[in-house]
Amino acid sequence: MQQIQGFDNIVVEFVSGATPTAHLFDADGNDVDSFVLGDIDLDTMLGLFEKHGFRLQPKGQIEKDSTPSSVTEIGNVYYELYSPLVSFTNAKAFAEGKKRGDEQGRILTYNCSFQEAHIRKWLNGFKVNAIWLGGERSQSTNKFQWIAGPLTGIEFQDNASQYSNWAQGEPNNAGGSEACAVQNLKELYGWNDVHCLAQLAHIVIEYGKTIVPCPIIPETELLDQKYDPNHPFIPGEEVDL
Repeated sequence: MQQIQGFDNIVVEFVSGATPTAHLFDADGNDVDSFVLGDIDLDTMLGLFEKHGFRLQPKGQIEKDSTPSSVTEIGNVYYELYSPLVSFTNAKAFAEGKKRGDEQGRILTYNCSFQEAHIRKWLNGFKVNAIWLGGERSQSTNKFQWIAGPLTGIEFQDNASQYSNWAQGEPNNAGGSEACAVQNLKELYGWNDVHCLAQLAHIVIEYGKTIVPCPIIPETELLDQKYDPNHPFIPGEEVDL
């Protein structure tokens, strides 16, 4: 990484993919440097920035008073879609600052395929390629777990008792620093682990003190469900409230 001097503020944008890359922007939005992350640990990299006195700010901000682009409900659980592409770090802070009545907002969580198919159908009419999921990789177990709401602390990686929909080969923790998860939409399917500071997904905020009830789906209806060929509805799948 080339050392940069003379800037009061450096904005960092992380691009996840086959070759995870970091782009550095100055206060005027000029791309002043970029480099491939490779196997660099994210904490180590941020430490290098701090060593050079950079005041870091993940690119992809969302205003506190932003209004949702669309809303939907499943049972007693309420969802809001927010359009800007943001990092998980910003999405989490934004969701935690939202309330609906006395219900605290949280980033989207899943407990069954019925719920995921409903959300996918709802978002199908929007230009949304990926949304953040409300889970993080645990530092103690290295497994993903939900971080808020009724599913707090429940693992959803290699846990047969908890619903998950990882894409083939995921989560792979590329570069050793993919601690957050997204749900892929449109032509892509399944969940993927990514860098938490990657500005690549939209926010769906979830409100509700209960988990989504997952009804038994008749076989005739299953034939019409094509929202997620990677993980269709499961006959007889339900969750006790």
